[in-house]
Amino acid sequence: MSRNRERFNYKEVFEEKIKFKQLTKYFVLPEFVVLADLVTFVIVAFLLALFLRKPISWIGGIVPGGSWLIYLGVPYLVTVNLGKLIPDGKKVHQYLFDLVLFYVNVVIPKRKYCQDRVVEVVEEPVVYEKIE
Repeated sequence: MSRNRERFNYKEVFEEKIKFKQLTKYFVLPEFVVLADLVTFVIVAFLLALFLRKPISWIGGIVPGGSWLIYLGVPYLVTVNLGKLIPDGKKVHQYLFDLVLFYVNVVIPKRKYCQDRVVEVVEEPVVYEKIE
């Protein structure tokens, strides 16, 4: 007896973004909302409120509704641009975490690597003398 089994590729299923539409038993949204986009929007809005509250309120004092535009527009633009990002085959949060680690461990301390080892950077120019 031969077993003809159909094989499935579950890669697309596992990479599908988590979406929701129904919040409660009686409240249903008109469109699906991607959970990762919602979390990104909330985090960016929170960081704006935490670190840039005074400049945003100053802009809101000059332009009526400017603070609302910034608090809603900047997180939206960040969410849309992160959605367009192609992060080397990783999930976006893993890519951003690795990027932050790279900047903290390599770029900010100005470390140089040669064959996976940290090398000392010589500030003085190296002068070679001709041997006769």
